[in-house]
Amino acid sequence: MKELFVAFFALLLLSPNLARGLSPCQPGDLLLEPPDDVKAVSSFLAVLQTAVAKGDSKRVAAMMSYPLSFGDERGNMQVRSKAEFIRLFQRIFTPEMKSLLARQEPACLGRVGSKGFTLGSGQIWFDFYPGGAIRIFTITSVVYPDDLK
Repeated sequence: MKELFVAFFALLLLSPNLARGLSPCQPGDLLLEPPDDVKAVSSFLAVLQTAVAKGDSKRVAAMMSYPLSFGDERGNMQVRSKAEFIRLFQRIFTPEMKSLLARQEPACLGRVGSKGFTLGSGQIWFDFYPGGAIRIFTITSVVYPDDLK
């Protein structure tokens, strides 16, 4: 009986890590949102992933809310315009950020109360804006090794 208890306890401790190894993300709660929101956010994610993968900085710049809060290992700043975003595109979307973004699925996304949705471990924050547009308002280009597993 003791061995069964130890095995069960070990399984409970390991199960989140096992699940993480099978999925490119930690499950979010997007699928609990209204169906129209799920569809809009899923579409937004697909467009963002495609544009970033193609290096289409103009398309990605159009998906931002300005001023955009941006942070990386050099510090934090406000990106004030599409032109500035396009100039900083390679700094913002590092190879690690591109990899993290490419691995995300709609089920990975989660709403954080009234603050909006988050992607990854908080690397990208976005929400609905007046008129129904979805815009990114914060990007933190710091990707931790566990985020890429």
